[in-house]
Amino acid sequence: KEEQDIVNRSIAEERQRQQQVRDAYDEGVTLYKQKKFKASRDKFMFVEETIPEFKATRSYLKILEQDILKQDQKDLVKQKKEIARQQGEAESERVKEKDMWHKELELKERERHRKLMQQAGAVYAQGVKYYNEKDFIAAKEKFQEVEWVIPDYKSTRKYLVKLDKDIKDKEHVVAVKREE
Repeated sequence: KEEQDIVNRSIAEERQRQQQVRDAYDEGVTLYKQKKFKASRDKFMFVEETIPEFKATRSYLKILEQDILKQDQKDLVKQKKEIARQQGEAESERVKEKDMWHKELELKERERHRKLMQQAGAVYAQGVKYYNEKDFIAAKEKFQEVEWVIPDYKSTRKYLVKLDKDIKDKEHVVAVKREE
């Protein structure tokens, strides 16, 4: 009876093992049809290890190795394309950021120039006022200040040339009065 139980258990275990192998084989075929090659290969490897020479397991394994290589190559091409696309997007973003940065700098430069022109205009007006009041030395200082900040501002250069002449004339008049 004990021997019969052992034999029955062995037969049951063998049936169970064969059922597992059949299930793994069927699942491997299903996965292969779904183009899930690596998972399919794992199932067929289990079948091959458990029961060598089971149905067309070796044929599937050979075909699967080729299909996996092809799929890996396709995946590599896709991956390269994706990397190139991502790099293109990143470069596009950098260009956009650079353009925005340039525009921002340009706006700041315009604002700085506008403020400089306002300040120069105020100093220039003081120079003209001093010139009209015949305070040539103070006028010359103001026009030199404007020229130092913004060369070629309005008629600054002309005023400076004129002022040098006016200062010499004024010094000459003062010298003549002293002599008298």
